[in-house]
Amino acid sequence: MSEAELHVLRARMRDGLLHKAAKGELRVALPAGYEYDAAGHLQITANEAVADAVATVFSYFEQLGSARQVLLRLLAEERRLPRPGRRRGEPVRWAPPTYRTVHTILTNPCYAGVYAYGRRRVQRRVVDGVVTERMQRTAASDEWHVCLRDHHPGYVSFETWEAIQARLHANWTAADATGAAREGRALLQGLVRCGRCGRRMGVGYSGRARAPRYHCARGAQQYGTARCQGGIGGGRIERAVLDAVFQALAPASIDATLLAIEDLHSSHQASVRSAELELGRADARLVA
Repeated sequence: MSEAELHVLRARMRDGLLHKAAKGELRVALPAGYEYDAAGHLQITANEAVADAVATVFSYFEQLGSARQVLLRLLAEERRLPRPGRRRGEPVRWAPPTYRTVHTILTNPCYAGVYAYGRRRVQRRVVDGVVTERMQRTAASDEWHVCLRDHHPGYVSFETWEAIQARLHANWTAADATGAAREGRALLQGLVRCGRCGRRMGVGYSGRARAPRYHCARGAQQYGTARCQGGIGGGRIERAVLDAVFQALAPASIDATLLAIEDLHSSHQASVRSAELELGRADARLVA
């Protein structure tokens, strides 16, 4: 009877939490860059340095398209990223950026103005009536208990956040993804697929000029089968693709140039603003 009563109590408490979360009123741990106001509403933090650091991560990803490249740029600029306090009520901590920190910012739906509850699941393995394993996994967005869009101000729109998730997924080195841009002169790495088996073709380089060649060897690597076709010179393929791209872009070349100049100016202004906030934060530490 005691076990049954405890089970009923836990179920009622869980139902109460879900009911409150469904209305977006359940307070949850906030990521760096957000805070509750006096009325209990979620808002972007008043700390300009913290807000600018979070916005910079999204801005750099829009330019670079890779979480790792964002990390490398932050490290090259000797930037620091804010992290939530270890306990509730503690101020944010500043620490050197890591890949996990950058990836967490890019994948957290809170930054897109979404109130999400139940994003993680705990899977348990029971053997002979005893729980032997517990593993936490991140659920897909359609499996969340609560997903309220436009719940609070976001650093990016929900559509932009979804595009970021799609880009991060495409950067995987899985067989069905293009992968992130890597070193090498080949312009179509990760994009060319074999016309016979449909697998993504690899890239090799030969000669003193390091000319690229595309080859289909993935089947042989993964399954030990014969190669579909030998290497194909990359020069002819890339010239044909570039001619088609330039022909398609020719009518909009002037507008694209003006847009690129405007984007470069905006990026410069944002970098200057970030440097000013970083300097102000350093001065505050010296005074303290």
